[in-house]
Amino acid sequence: MPLTVAGAAVLAPWSVAAHVAQGRLVELFPGYPPPEQGVFAVHPGTEHVPAKVRAFVEPVRAFANHR
Repeated sequence: MPLTVAGAAVLAPWSVAAHVAQGRLVELFPGYPPPEQGVFAVHPGTEHVPAKVRAFVEPVRAFANHR
């Protein structure tokens, strides 16, 4: 969205690094990182979690727990 309209957004550095490097986006407050945000996986509360949901959630959980 910030590339199509004037405004500000809080975005993950990895998702905008190329745009910053090319000068299409600028960091507004260098040295003042935003507070950390949680990552949430929402799925039906059933006893059986589908394998494809587990295949996504488990590595993300492992990554988040080791930061």
